[in-house]
Amino acid sequence: MASGKATPRQKMINMMYLVLTALLALNVSKEILNAFVIMNDGLTDTRLNLEKKNSDLLKIFEESAKTQPKYKAAYDKSKEIHVLADNLTKEIEKMKIDLLKEADGPETESVVGDKIVLAKLGKKDDYDTPTRVMVGEEGGAAGKGADLKKKLRDYVNTIMTKYIDPRDKDKLKSSVYINTEDIPDPDEPEIKTWEAKIFHHAPMAAAIAHLSKIQGDVRKVESEAIGYLFSAVTARQVSFDKFKAMAIVNDGFIFTGSTTEMTIGLGAYDSSQKLKIKLNGNMVGEDKIKDGVAVIPISGSSVGEQTMKGEIYVFDPEKNAEVPYPFETRYTVGAPMATVSPTKMNVFYIGVDNPVDITVSGVSAANVLPSVTGGSISGSGGHYVVKVNGAPGTKAMVNVSAKMPDGTTKAMGKMEFRVKRVPDPVAMYLGSKGGPMPLNQVKAGQGINCVLENFDFDLKFNITSFTLGANINGNFMEESCAGPAFSGKAKDILGRLKTGNKVFFDNIKARGPDGTSRTLQSFFVTCK
Repeated sequence: MASGKATPRQKMINMMYLVLTALLALNVSKEILNAFVIMNDGLTDTRLNLEKKNSDLLKIFEESAKTQPKYKAAYDKSKEIHVLADNLTKEIEKMKIDLLKEADGPETESVVGDKIVLAKLGKKDDYDTPTRVMVGEEGGAAGKGADLKKKLRDYVNTIMTKYIDPRDKDKLKSSVYINTEDIPDPDEPEIKTWEAKIFHHAPMAAAIAHLSKIQGDVRKVESEAIGYLFSAVTARQVSFDKFKAMAIVNDGFIFTGSTTEMTIGLGAYDSSQKLKIKLNGNMVGEDKIKDGVAVIPISGSSVGEQTMKGEIYVFDPEKNAEVPYPFETRYTVGAPMATVSPTKMNVFYIGVDNPVDITVSGVSAANVLPSVTGGSISGSGGHYVVKVNGAPGTKAMVNVSAKMPDGTTKAMGKMEFRVKRVPDPVAMYLGSKGGPMPLNQVKAGQGINCVLENFDFDLKFNITSFTLGANINGNFMEESCAGPAFSGKAKDILGRLKTGNKVFFDNIKARGPDGTSRTLQSFFVTCK
């Protein structure tokens, strides 16, 4: 088109073609820039909603601290986190305003007082200002982006080291997190840092939208940290990570025809604690203690009532000292008693086969007659399965009788169980609950699944539907999928992903073995 000789008519056609191409390019650019304006407005609304949520939670925290002293220390920490988040959010807001004035001039219509109206920015397509201010000029001093990156890292690190219990860091590292990793782009040598990846040759509209997104990240971290402190207050200062169902007959023995009481509860212990135990005046050897629990052999050589007492010394991080917890127990060596032993826990789950072992010493298993109020029981030979039909929060009673040699039936004991719903499973993608994941791995997945974590029963939930969403080149695309597998459109969205994109999984529904439909926790993965 530009070589050789051309007639005046051909030159005119060529010129019109160039003008048309330029106009089309301008139209596309304008649509993209306007999309960034809409995105920025949405991100700002999200951040303002988070700020209101955080303020409301702080007010609840404050009221609790006025009437319950145990909330005071955690409330003070939450206020400190709120100040950190406030200061950083305001600093980023000032950075946005400075950028707008740098690009459009001090009198820009895009800044009204302390408010930003991005739609009125004249130079939405200004690529130079974000690069020069935020990344810095080649060979010169670093831009403001490097300083922002450091402050974001310091913000997250301060919260994790100063306000989060070291034992909880692993489970919070994916939520109390802002991605500021320096990942060089092999296709673009000039992209070597986090700030370059975001602001290098980014139009002003995109740069402002990304800063708004970062402000939302700051508020999200604040929300996660304050929520963690609030929920942790009601827990004991000593952390427990393992549980065991316990049923204790108060006298340890009953004669036929007599009655006693049974105490049923859930015992909790910390498997990482190095316990010190004193039993009947003597320290228990370390070889008897494993995973935070002591196993002590007891001899039944003496007939009659036996008493054992002592103290368990547990380190309390709040007091920075070992705190003694006294205990006393009695047992009787002698005649038989009925035993109802829950195979799993002292809880019966709806829609699940709950196994229990029931025996009566001195009585043949064939003559043991168990029954259940609030459900049904089946099985034999001491091994039974209970199915409950009560609502969550109700009780089910296991009653044990025995057929005596003279043909009569006598009650031998009973145990009360709580009826609960099977807990919600956790949704996962390729074995991950969210966080960074290699780009090629994200694209290779075929769907999502869900698992029951830390649950004794082998149960399976099935994903019935979910929504997949991702921001592709400034456009947020989403697709609703039926079942656990990706639809064709969802796979197309995954195929367009690039490093740094986030894939959101939301509106996740799953059906359990009890027939109920559950709404699971949303999550996202970041392509790296």
